[in-house]
Amino acid sequence: MRALILITLTLLVAACGNPGPRRGAPPGSMDALGPYKAKFETADANGDERLSRDEVEAGLPELLPRFETVDTDHNNLISSAELSSYLEWQRIVKAPPQKAQRTQ
Repeated sequence: MRALILITLTLLVAACGNPGPRRGAPPGSMDALGPYKAKFETADANGDERLSRDEVEAGLPELLPRFETVDTDHNNLISSAELSSYLEWQRIVKAPPQKAQRTQ
């Protein structure tokens, strides 16, 4: 019985005590934009943390051809979360394929 209690307590402490390592900024945060953070902030002329088509054209023209793709909620504004998601998707798509590991 004592062993069962010790195992249960150990598992509880392990599960609650350490959330694990952080792997970068949470999606949708301005920090998740990486090198685009400063460009996004500069392009955001009115400071609402969203980019209109005009703001993209003036400050991030390389994004203009992909505006509809990045604007996933189709409100004609690109939020930092939408741009972060798009950049992450591009990173995944462009990553080299992983070699399959054989299991025995």
